[in-house]
Amino acid sequence: MNLLSKCNFNIPIYYRYVDDIILAAPNNQIREILDLFNSYHDRLKFTCEENNDKSMNFLDVSLIIEKEHIIFNNYKKPTNSGRYLNYNSNHPINHKRGVIIGQFDRIIFLSHPKFHTKNIENMIDILLNNGYPLEFLFSTINKRIKNLSRRDSLYINNVSLQDSNENNGINNYFIIPYIKEISEKFKSIAKKNDFTVAFKPINTLNSIIKTGKDKLKSMEHSCVVYRIDCLDCEACYVGQTKRKIETRIAEHKSSSKKSNNSHMVVAQHQAQLDHNFDWKNVKILDMEHSLHRRLTSEMIFIKKHSNVINKQTDTEKFPEIYLPLLNSSTNV
Repeated sequence: MNLLSKCNFNIPIYYRYVDDIILAAPNNQIREILDLFNSYHDRLKFTCEENNDKSMNFLDVSLIIEKEHIIFNNYKKPTNSGRYLNYNSNHPINHKRGVIIGQFDRIIFLSHPKFHTKNIENMIDILLNNGYPLEFLFSTINKRIKNLSRRDSLYINNVSLQDSNENNGINNYFIIPYIKEISEKFKSIAKKNDFTVAFKPINTLNSIIKTGKDKLKSMEHSCVVYRIDCLDCEACYVGQTKRKIETRIAEHKSSSKKSNNSHMVVAQHQAQLDHNFDWKNVKILDMEHSLHRRLTSEMIFIKKHSNVINKQTDTEKFPEIYLPLLNSSTNV
């Protein structure tokens, strides 16, 4: 950061993650550093938190000065609710096991060994409150300890984990919705075919928690495949755009007013037949942020409409093998 070069004293520790910064500096220079950071831009406002007990919280850890060394401990904000994926929820067992492993790894890798016993006890108490059976907790933790010990021994013997797992033969995944006592039956079938199954819960937070934002008007949507109908015949035009529909429609309107735009099929249709398009009722056929998928979707809808005025070159990349499948479906 170029601001640090303006300091006339040494800053031995400086680390930034997004908008959180931790640094070490002389006590009598803290105010000067804060003023320097706040002078960088009018719209940036920095605040400062100083340590009073030889410790400082940064992200999810506490940095503690002990005998001229810095050790780490896990840190949770006072607002932490202690709520995790409940054991009785409709999720596959490996998701619940992952909660335990994630919390256990966080303790092992982010805290000093002197804090391990207390942190693990706290973790067990919290997970018990979330419905996890004690036997399940202990078996998962013990198995994780064995796996970590095995990993360490492989590193000591200069054998990578990738080399040790290269003969497992399962590298391909596919995702299926999770339905208790039904989805698990696919695991054995998939394993025989060198696949492994990943489960996706049906209920998500997005389906429950709504942001309350106002819905966009149809003409304000972007990254869409759209259709414009002719008012004087059954013809239509199918297109795609990354920008807002209203911007793309304005371009169509503008091209129809220019005599030198005979290569634009919409303008050409209007000029040759003296027809008008229904600009006020543009239909959204699909919404897709990926350009490749959006172009594919556009080609599919062009093929599915029997009365499009699009050029044949708009679908020249569409695989002919899929035409019978589209032809068997009902035309739009």
